[in-house]
Amino acid sequence: GADARVEVDRKYFVEKYEEMMYMLEELTQHQAEKLQEYENSKRPNLHIRAPAGAGKTFVGLHLMLKKMGEVEEGKVLFVASNEAMAIFISKWICTRSQARDIDRVLERLHLLFVGSPDSRICSVKIKDSLLVTSPTDEADAYEMIVVDEAHHIYRTDASAPVKALRERVEGLMSMKLSKGLVLMSDVSQSDSQTRLYPKDDIHEMRLEEVIRSTKRIVAGASAFQISDEPDVQASNPPQRNVPDGSYLPTFIFDRRELESGSTLEALYA
Repeated sequence: GADARVEVDRKYFVEKYEEMMYMLEELTQHQAEKLQEYENSKRPNLHIRAPAGAGKTFVGLHLMLKKMGEVEEGKVLFVASNEAMAIFISKWICTRSQARDIDRVLERLHLLFVGSPDSRICSVKIKDSLLVTSPTDEADAYEMIVVDEAHHIYRTDASAPVKALRERVEGLMSMKLSKGLVLMSDVSQSDSQTRLYPKDDIHEMRLEEVIRSTKRIVAGASAFQISDEPDVQASNPPQRNVPDGSYLPTFIFDRRELESGSTLEALYA
């Protein structure tokens, strides 16, 4: 039969993610309580662990924005798995900042992402109404380093570019160039790999309330839960204002003999 080609429009998913992020205005009571526990711990570092849809990225960005508001001159560093996510975060910070001088806000934000030249830290600026990145010198110190998708970045079998990025973060921390480290990891993705997460002077926050997903997606994701130990609540988290969602059909593919027709059937089910 005729061959079929499957393509994914990443822009659509980015736009939907952006739309959902902008809908989040305030911390939920659950998130606020967890943040208070972290502040009470007096530890400088934080590891946010949560299932998909629990708002871990929103909590991390809330901390970034709060730190930028508390310290007038200090810089923060956001670490991402790709440039697109880094730019999205920059846009989010600009949108949520109460400062009138957006250029000044961006001057205080540095980015580090997989694919940056020689794992160099980048600055972000507005050029022709677009946010663009360019390599820059690292700051003398960072008020906070925030690492997104830490479950990928701290894998033991990470690719060379990801490993180089992780080592850059570790170097900044070992040289005491950061006053705080925030890791954000997803417990809804599972594999047999261990993670090389830092453990010194770090508070672990577990967000257990899903706010951005559907009940069926949460139930499906629980089968692939990353968990160091059995955790009933982690595999069946409370859900706040979450719709049931559409029925999720199950498809099992032979990895070696994956047929395009089966792929299309699953995508359009």
